Amino acid sequence: MQVLQNKSDQAAARLLVVDDEAEILHVVMLFMKEAGIRVSCAKNTEIAYRLLKEDRYDGILTDVMMPGEDGISFLSRVHREFPEIPVILMTGHAQLQMALDAIKNGAFDFIQKPFDFELLDKVIGRALTFSKLQRAEKGRRAELEEALAASTAELQNTRVKLDFAHARILKSVSAKNESDNRASFENDSSGTVSKIFSRIV
Repeated sequence: MQVLQNKSDQAAARLLVVDDEAEILHVVMLFMKEAGIRVSCAKNTEIAYRLLKEDRYDGILTDVMMPGEDGISFLSRVHREFPEIPVILMTGHAQLQMALDAIKNGAFDFIQKPFDFELLDKVIGRALTFSKLQRAEKGRRAELEEALAASTAELQNTRVKLDFAHARILKSVSAKNESDNRASFENDSSGTVSKIFSRIV
């Protein structure tokens, strides 16, 4: 199995399978368990949403035709709320065009029923690898943003210190000029008084 080729990388991978047919859920769960993938099952989209909010998933495998909300509508909602999770559609031959259209609107891939398990393995393997790369990229982006924020804060702090030092220098220069002017004025005043006194004498 392709998924097993990187079992150490996929050991923590989680797959959410959504289908109203218990037999399909059971078969997929056994197949993925053999591949070392942890699987959660949901018989409808409402249960699937609850599971998505409770835990992190690396991929979703969902049926297209289900009672209540169908897989296409579910795909749209997942992409709005969990855009980083790849969604694979399970479809019968009659819904093939629907699945192809869904790929244009964001589905990662599709697999036809009854399953070709070799193909299912490859599709899920690609989805989990894609998810891993997405999370790694997101992590790198977060690290870069954090480093940029730290650098910006450091630059702002340095600028504040420079502004403060500049203000102190200006204040010191202003005080010195004021002192020099006062001394000059006093000297001038003293000289003037001396001249006036000498004339009187």
